[in-house]
Amino acid sequence: MSNRLTPACLSVLCTVLLAITLVAPAQAQKLTTAGVPENAIAATYGRGWECVHGFIERDAACRKVELPPNAYLSAIGSGWSCERGYRQAEGQCVRVVIPENANPTNDIYTKGWDCSRGFIERDGRCDGIVVPANAFLTGQSFAPGWECERGYAVVSGQCRAILVPEHGYLDRSGKTWACDFGYRRGGDACLVVSVPANGYLGASGSEWACDRGFARQENACIAFTVPADAHLDTFGERWECNRGFLRKGAACVRR
Repeated sequence: MSNRLTPACLSVLCTVLLAITLVAPAQAQKLTTAGVPENAIAATYGRGWECVHGFIERDAACRKVELPPNAYLSAIGSGWSCERGYRQAEGQCVRVVIPENANPTNDIYTKGWDCSRGFIERDGRCDGIVVPANAFLTGQSFAPGWECERGYAVVSGQCRAILVPEHGYLDRSGKTWACDFGYRRGGDACLVVSVPANGYLGASGSEWACDRGFARQENACIAFTVPADAHLDTFGERWECNRGFLRKGAACVRR
């Protein structure tokens, strides 16, 4: 008996194979989307699913986001935002009433407007900012809306010149003064820093410290004696016993 397939058998075999190739992807697709409701896709990370843009999850389903008048779908997520000139209030978009000398904003969580430059908000209106002499507008819509120029300070609502004493200078902020190196602030003046013998000015220039091997006592630097089997510490302000010795009074004794 011959093992060769007849043309009729070959035709039946091809039909069966074709049906398998068409059904298999459909079954796989059915398995991968099982449990995912309409208008949803499988979660990008982990298990579960998420609603497509324009739909929001409610009761294990994806419901279409209902837009109130003058609203649009948010770019991110499944919520909505009000158009410019409107703000959210009780699930609706209400028109923002913009007072004179104000501009609308996109901030849906506030009143929806800010005062124009040169104006400040008071009781729901925008009043003009009165800028005193030697001051400038800050661009802020809250009090006072202005700031004194460099070298001036606020005194009773005005900008008064800062009086810089001798041996002083305006600091970086321009709102106060500091003393030159070697001077310290004392009231409204810069007082010279008196450095005692065996002392030196610190890094700030407004204080002094003692040389290595000297200790500060009130306004003087007093030398101290380093006993046998001891050495000055890292800062040179005191001594400590060498390894293997223990401090006992003013001496170092072997352990």
